[in-house]
Amino acid sequence: MYHVYSRSTDGKHQLTDQPLNKLDAKIFADEWLGKCATWQGTTRAISMYGDVLTIEEALEGTQR
Repeated sequence: MYHVYSRSTDGKHQLTDQPLNKLDAKIFADEWLGKCATWQGTTRAISMYGDVLTIEEALEGTQR
């Protein structure tokens, strides 16, 4: 299971409330980013505004 995170100048923020499977995490990330991003591999994207979005494995029992 995975969470989606955004990193920007004000820190790292978890965007998903519940862990998602990898496909759902990618769909969530694509919707959150819109079309203004470049994916670097399957788990990291950079938006045109400089924010970094990552899909990371959720630690068991972690929530927002």
